[in-house]
Amino acid sequence: MGGRGGFFIRKPTAISSDGFAQTVQDMVSLGQVSIADVTEARIELMGVAIRLASVRGTEEDFDAIDADIRHHTELFRTGGGSRNTKSVIEFYRLIARATHNAVIVMMVDALSEIIRTLLARVDPQPRKDLMQVRRKVLALMRARDAEGAAKAMALHLRRVNDYLESEYEK
Repeated sequence: MGGRGGFFIRKPTAISSDGFAQTVQDMVSLGQVSIADVTEARIELMGVAIRLASVRGTEEDFDAIDADIRHHTELFRTGGGSRNTKSVIEFYRLIARATHNAVIVMMVDALSEIIRTLLARVDPQPRKDLMQVRRKVLALMRARDAEGAAKAMALHLRRVNDYLESEYEK
């Protein structure tokens, strides 16, 4: 903000990735950014997040991820799970939080929200194997197998990309 004789920066009251997510969503909708580009960025960023979380994550971090998986497994079992709710992407946020890096959390939040919004537009029901993939990623992270967890995540995110691209071509 401009002031007499110079500039100063106000301390933000909250850090948000909503503006970035909305901009990229708009660009995808307008065909200026491809779904594949968003997926590639998400795969690379989640790989970094998983690698850091596998090293830095605490048992409390992993327990929070496990609780989220159990919560959503029950929601989907009873028919209450949907891509229309923001809680379905909490899994990715919890992995990012386990990195103990606020910037990675913001970036993961933004990319996860973009994909969640795109998926909600075409099909509100998650894949049947979603919780199995999440359990596998968590087990590998707990075992500190960052490469295995990153590979499992990348495979899952590529499948989501393929589904999205096939649905948007219709």
